[in-house]
Amino acid sequence: MEKYAHIHEYDREILLPYSRFFPSNHLIFKTKNTDRKLESLLGLKLLSDLLRKIDSQCQIQDIMYTAEGKPYFRDRNLHISIAHACGMVLVGLGDHSLGLDIEHRQARSPIIPEIHLNKKLLFFTGVENWIKAWVHQEAVLKMFGWGDMNYCQDIIWDSANKGTFADYAFLLQEIEVLPEYYAAKCSLIR
Repeated sequence: MEKYAHIHEYDREILLPYSRFFPSNHLIFKTKNTDRKLESLLGLKLLSDLLRKIDSQCQIQDIMYTAEGKPYFRDRNLHISIAHACGMVLVGLGDHSLGLDIEHRQARSPIIPEIHLNKKLLFFTGVENWIKAWVHQEAVLKMFGWGDMNYCQDIIWDSANKGTFADYAFLLQEIEVLPEYYAAKCSLIR
């Protein structure tokens, strides 16, 4: 289940109280970029909205964070993924691991040099769609976690929306948000 919104849809005063749910060492308190802070706060707001729909026992106060800042629930088999770019925030919850990513279609410059993109994925998505390829690749990395994965070599792409990592087959689905954004969800194939 996913939910998305843009930071300009919300008054700052509605989002600011959500900062109390982040640990004091979270990156949100280190960044000077106001929009990035608001994106993080909106992520918690959207997550809270989703939780109310699917699990009344689960609250955003129950969220823990890994050393890398990835949110998770310690005592629940409920998985979280949050992505944000250029004011747009995408949040997902699921019974199994999932990864989301989003990027503006008109990114000013490459997020990373094309050398870091999996060449087979670029073949499937088309070199002119490097942003789309990046979004697909990031969704996969967010699902599996960064760890020791070499995303240029360890991910084996069968098509633009199916691949494997280690012994796990995964599926990529594009998520419709606004026309000026690419968004994708990665989930395991069972």
